[in-house]
Amino acid sequence: MNTEKSSSIVEQIPTHLFREVVDSTPNPVMIFETCGLNRYANQAAHALFGDFETIFDLVENPKSKAELQRQLYACEEGALQDFPPAMEIEIHCLDQQRHFFEVKWRRINDDSNFLVAVFRNVDTEKKRQQELHRQAVTDFLSGLPNRRQFRAILDSQTGQDVCLAILDVDNFKQINDQLGHPTGDSVIRFVARKLMEHFDDALCVARLGGDEFCVLIRKSLTNEATQYFESFRKSIEESKLTEIERDISISIGIANSFPDWNWRELLTRADQALYRAKENGRNQVVAFSDQWAVGRKLG
Repeated sequence: MNTEKSSSIVEQIPTHLFREVVDSTPNPVMIFETCGLNRYANQAAHALFGDFETIFDLVENPKSKAELQRQLYACEEGALQDFPPAMEIEIHCLDQQRHFFEVKWRRINDDSNFLVAVFRNVDTEKKRQQELHRQAVTDFLSGLPNRRQFRAILDSQTGQDVCLAILDVDNFKQINDQLGHPTGDSVIRFVARKLMEHFDDALCVARLGGDEFCVLIRKSLTNEATQYFESFRKSIEESKLTEIERDISISIGIANSFPDWNWRELLTRADQALYRAKENGRNQVVAFSDQWAVGRKLG
C-alpha cells in the first residue's frame, strides 16, 4: 500500500477507535514527551505499572535512569542519529516483581516532542542470557566460580588490601589413579563445599582447575592470615569423606597485596607459596616471602 495513502487513512480513524485498538494490545503502550512526561498509557501499561507521572518513575536503577535521560535529551535536541530505536529497562511492577522490558519508541511527527513507546516483556530472554553467563563463569563440577571469573574479580580489586590463598589437595593424582576419577570428583566437591561453608564472607572462592582452588579475602578480615587459613586446613584434615578410605589433606600458599600490585603478580606469589608448602612436606600453610621466592614449578 502507498505510504502516503496509508497515513491519510490512519489520520481519519476516530480517536476513540484508535484508543480501543491500542487498549486491546497485551503490550504496554505509552505516549510521552521528550522530557519524560507521561501523556497516555494504555490499559496494559496501567495494569502492569499502575499510575505514574513520567517514564522515569518506572526506572529504579540510577544508571539506567541516567542513560534514559541522556537518550531523551538527545532526542529533544534533535540528535536523532544518537537515539537508539530500543532500550532494555528493568521495572518494578504492581505484582511486586521486577521484570525486564525492551522499549521501542519513535517520534510521532518529525517536528513534535511526543514519542510513542511500546514495551515488550523480555524476562525469558534475560533469564536465558543470565543462565548462559552463569555457565560461562561457573565450574560445572564444584559449582564455584571458574578461573575466568576469579581473574575478573581479582583484577577488580586492584588497589585494595587483599589476601590471596591458593590451595590444592595433597596427592590428588594418587586418589584418581588408585580410586578412580568418580572418587576424585567427590573429593573436589567435598573441598568446594567446605570452602563455601568456611569462607562465606570471602570476596571470591573459586576453582582454578584440577584440584586447585583459591580464596580471596580482605586483609581486614584477619590480623594473621596464616592462622586464618590454618584453621581451614585443620578442618579438612579432621574431616572424613565416606567415599574414600583414606585421609585428605591440603596445602595452602598465601600472599598479601602490596603497593601497586596487579593480579598476575599476586597470583604468582601465592602460587610460589603453595609450591613451598608442597616442597616442605605438604599439609601446611605457607605465606609468601621475598627471601625464598622461586619461579613457578609444577608438581
